[in-house]
Amino acid sequence: MVKRKAPPSYPDFPRSEFEWRIERARSVMEESDLEVLMLTQNLHVYYSTGIQSVGICRPDHPFPQPTVIITRDDLVLARRANPETDMIGNDTTWVEDFEYIQSETDIADILKKYGVRRGDRIGTELGPGMRNGLTPYNLEIIRRRAWDELSAQIVDGSSAIWKIRSVKSGLEIDRMRKSVEATAKAMDRCLDIFEKGMNQLDLARKAAVFMLEEGATMVDNMQVYDPPFSGAMALDRAIEEGYLGLDLSAIYKYYVSDLYRLALLGRRPTKDEERLYECRAGVNQVLEEAIRPGATTDEVVAKAREYVEGMGCVMGAGAGHGIGVEAHESPGLYPAKLQPEFRDEEGEVVIEEGMMFALEPSVSMDGLKYRFNCEDNVVVTSSGCENMNGFLSRELRVRA
Repeated sequence: MVKRKAPPSYPDFPRSEFEWRIERARSVMEESDLEVLMLTQNLHVYYSTGIQSVGICRPDHPFPQPTVIITRDDLVLARRANPETDMIGNDTTWVEDFEYIQSETDIADILKKYGVRRGDRIGTELGPGMRNGLTPYNLEIIRRRAWDELSAQIVDGSSAIWKIRSVKSGLEIDRMRKSVEATAKAMDRCLDIFEKGMNQLDLARKAAVFMLEEGATMVDNMQVYDPPFSGAMALDRAIEEGYLGLDLSAIYKYYVSDLYRLALLGRRPTKDEERLYECRAGVNQVLEEAIRPGATTDEVVAKAREYVEGMGCVMGAGAGHGIGVEAHESPGLYPAKLQPEFRDEEGEVVIEEGMMFALEPSVSMDGLKYRFNCEDNVVVTSSGCENMNGFLSRELRVRA
C-alpha cells in the first residue's frame, strides 16, 4: 500500500465534493446492508475518485481494471501503475491509499487486507444497466476466494450504486447546466442551417463542432435521422422532405445532457400531426409542474397520462429517464412496479431534490405512423422543478 504524500495538483473536483460522495456512498451502503462496495465500471471509478485517466472516458477495457474498494472505514484505489511515477493517481484524485496490482485477482488480497470479514456482503456491478469492469473469469476467482478465505459474499450492488448516483451535488448540477446549455445552443444552430439535400453526416459533424464551440468538453451523441430510421445514427444519405429528428448530447466534465427536437421540411403538418406534436410538447409542461421533492413517480406518470389521454393520444409506460454521468440513468419517471429496486417501505419511488431527468414520454396517436419527440432536461429543486434548457423553444420547426 502507498499513501498519499501531498495534495493533488489537478483534482477534478474539490475535496469537499469527494468527501460528500463517499459519505453518501456509505450511507446508502448501510441502508442496503452492504459492508463493502467494489466499483469496477470505469465511470464509477471516476465518480468515486475523480481520476483523470484516458481509460475512464473510453469504452475500451483497461487491464487490469482499476477498482475502487469502499468499506465503512476505508477507501482504496487499486490500479496498475508504477508507484514511484503514478502522477495520474496522485495529482488528479483525493484518494489517500493506493494499491498497485498486476492482476485483477490481486483484488481478493486487497479485500482481505482492508478488513473484509466473515458474513460481509460485497456489492458490485452485476445488475441491469451496469457493466462490471472485471473479466468474468477473474471476477469468479475473486468471488470464490472471498467466499473460501473470508466467508464473504459478492452480491449485486447495482441498485445501491444507482441510488448513490441518483441525487446530484451542487457541483454536478452546475456541470449538467453547462452540458445542457451547449447541447441546446448547438440544437438551435443545427435547426437554423439544415436544408433539403444536405448529407446527414455533414449535419452531424456540424452538430459536434457546435457543441464543442458552445462549451462542451466532449461529445456523446449527434443523431440525425428521419422517421423510417428512428434510432439510427446519421447515415451517409441526403436529408429528404418530411420529418427530421435531432438527438444531441454534449458532455461537460463527464456530465451528459440529452435533448431532442423535431423539424418538418418541404410541407406543412396535417391537423392530426399538429395535435400530436402539441400533445407531446405540452406534456413536458405538465411534467415540469408535477415533478417536485416528495412526489412519487407514480403520481407524476399518472398526471402526464391524464393529459395525454385528454388530448386523444396514447402514452407509453413511462415519462422519462435519469441523466448524469450517463445519458440514461436510474431511477426514471416510471411506475414503481417497473423499478421495484427503488421502492421505499410504502412501495413508492419518491423523487428527491437533486435528481435530474430527461422528459421523454412516448406519445402516439391512432392512425399516425410515427411518434414525435420533444426532449427537455430538468433538475429537481427544493421547491419544484427547473427546466435547464428553458430558452430552447418547443415549437415545431417547419420549413415548407
